Amino acid sequence: MSKGSLFIIIQSIMIGVISIFTNALYSRGFTPAQASGVRIGLSAIFFFLFTFILSRESLKIRLKDIWLFIVAGAGGLTLLSTLYMNTIKIGGAAIAVILLYTEPIIVMIASSILFKEKITPLKLTAIIMTVIGICLISGIIGIGAPLTLPILLSGLGSSLAYSLFTIVNRVALNKYSSTTVSVYDYIFAAITLGFVTNYADTAVLAASDPSSIPWCFGLSIFCCAIPFFLYNKGLENLETSKAAILSCVEPAVGTLTGILIFHESMNPMKVTGMLLIIAAVIILNLNPRKTAS
Repeated sequence: MSKGSLFIIIQSIMIGVISIFTNALYSRGFTPAQASGVRIGLSAIFFFLFTFILSRESLKIRLKDIWLFIVAGAGGLTLLSTLYMNTIKIGGAAIAVILLYTEPIIVMIASSILFKEKITPLKLTAIIMTVIGICLISGIIGIGAPLTLPILLSGLGSSLAYSLFTIVNRVALNKYSSTTVSVYDYIFAAITLGFVTNYADTAVLAASDPSSIPWCFGLSIFCCAIPFFLYNKGLENLETSKAAILSCVEPAVGTLTGILIFHESMNPMKVTGMLLIIAAVIILNLNPRKTAS
């Protein structure tokens, strides 16, 4: 397995256990919007301080390139966070996950046009297995959940935002290091997220219950800053379409976390879905020369 693939898989595992941290904050009175603010806001501070102290040169960017970070941060991360939470609210988690993880399909098509990446039989097989796996894990098959226009637009919007983040960062990484890209993505995401969540109220809530503070930092550092740095690091040496498919390990890990930590029900469909996603990851790494490592 290539280093790039390993980075993407590790970041997916780290984000996959996010429910441990969000549930801890929800039980302490945090709303989804406040949790999102904590996650993005603290990550922006962490990235800036880390870069300022250890790699100050990485803070230098050309003014003409600033649009890349505005689009990836404000247009990608902020919209992804906001629309995904909204889809969960109006349509439920199962539909939200399915619509969000149409992202690899969008990225694969866009990458074939923009970056001339080949749509290989291995990629097509892996993406079909991944989509079926996510459908099985989410439980959407057989539940007869209604798919209204607002739910569809919100869910596909989150997928497009995720795709935008991935594709624009691929362009940015051709010019800057993963450190530079990460810090500016999150600075602009934190700024725009301030329009939909009140950082001051969130800080007061955290201060009123000190037991929430470790969970805030865990959510931010372990489930956001480090994983997305690894994602950008993986994109440096990996095809964009392949990275998008590998990131689908996340819902499988999330399901396993729910089963092991929160004692959620386990059934043959979930197990089959997880195995399909794992098999897709193996398939993508069978022939690194053809799938680009």
